[in-house]
Amino acid sequence: MPLSLNHLLSLDWKTWVCRNNPADASPVSIFAFSDNVTTQNKTLWDGLPVVWQHPITATTLSIVTTATTADTGGKILVSGLDSNWDAITESVTLNGVTPVVTTNSFIRVNGLSMTAPASGGTTNVGTITAKHNSITYAQINPLMGKTQAGIYSVPNGYTLYVYSVDCYSGDAGSGTNYVTFNVAVTPNASPTPVTFDLLQTTWLGNFSVQRIVPQIQYQKTDIEWQFKVNSGTQSVSLIVQGMLLKNAD
Repeated sequence: MPLSLNHLLSLDWKTWVCRNNPADASPVSIFAFSDNVTTQNKTLWDGLPVVWQHPITATTLSIVTTATTADTGGKILVSGLDSNWDAITESVTLNGVTPVVTTNSFIRVNGLSMTAPASGGTTNVGTITAKHNSITYAQINPLMGKTQAGIYSVPNGYTLYVYSVDCYSGDAGSGTNYVTFNVAVTPNASPTPVTFDLLQTTWLGNFSVQRIVPQIQYQKTDIEWQFKVNSGTQSVSLIVQGMLLKNAD
């Protein structure tokens, strides 16, 4: 049933965007997790403790699962940016442990998601990776259905407005094993890009930033949410909520 005018007017604009999905605005929700966060500061992603990295130049990707047959026929949506930093997606059908190469070349991979499981399945059984040569740029861990990585690259022609960041630690709360949080930002639209740390802080249990004024990241900017712990190895999760808005003509 269509919404009445009064109902539409009562919606805040973020809810309206999520409901109507206009071409010039879309919600961005980033959910990341790993139980392999160590004392070394690293970007939070599915492949920890391996250091995450992005492609240096636009390249095709080999999509493959470690499940010999259980994931065969499942469909994976690759979301990222092309050589011009324009947003692109491509659907790939898994062929077991035989890599399937994308048609498109990606200079950034913002995520992988399973849009259809293999026949008789409900989600991925094996570890699914997007690689070029020996480097893994994105990974879906078993039974997860999508990547859980604290990374995002802003498409050409758009600006990302970050409204909230929430982090949670698996520490029991003894007060001794704190987490250090860092946001690394690289504005690639600059003629000489420089990576800088936007924010650093330590916390126990959980950490939350609710912004009255959104934090702005411009087109062609790489954002990495990074963590390390005071001692040992523990789990950390991240939730980022933002809005991607098309730049004015």
